[in-house]
Amino acid sequence: GNPTTTSSMLTDLWNHRYGTAISACNVFLSLVTPETQLIKDGGALVTTAEKQRWIAEAKFLRAFYYFDLATIFANVPIIDKPLNATDKSSITKSDKEEVRKFILADLDAAIAETNLPGSSAIPASDFGRISKEAAMSFRARVKMFFGDYEGAKSDLKAVVDGGQFDLISDYQTLFN
Repeated sequence: GNPTTTSSMLTDLWNHRYGTAISACNVFLSLVTPETQLIKDGGALVTTAEKQRWIAEAKFLRAFYYFDLATIFANVPIIDKPLNATDKSSITKSDKEEVRKFILADLDAAIAETNLPGSSAIPASDFGRISKEAAMSFRARVKMFFGDYEGAKSDLKAVVDGGQFDLISDYQTLFN
């Protein structure tokens, strides 16, 4: 069962999620807006559509990292912007409901972004990028974890009805 509070595995997970992953998402989201002028390799400007896609992907990733923390620690601090030294002394844990709302708000924003492509529009060279279906499937997982089975069902039905993915007709073949 229950790990000790001095578990190095949990400490490493906590430190990575906050110190590296969530922090990077927060810095990105604070610096990159659709109006921010960015230059690609070669000198061309990054399009607004591409920046909006990146923002949606960053919100998805931040939701993913928070969900990872919520499944292990339940009540975790919500940090949604880069912190300075004075901010760090005022961090408090949020309750499970606030964490749920925060995760779902990021996922809702990512899914609502029109520039986040469906899986069929992602070229093989971008394998592993976030798609609408991945975001909807993950949102369904989050909803199931927090007990919203009907909400999860509608998200998963939308993914299946989208035609890009099918359910396996013979469950046993997954293990053969």
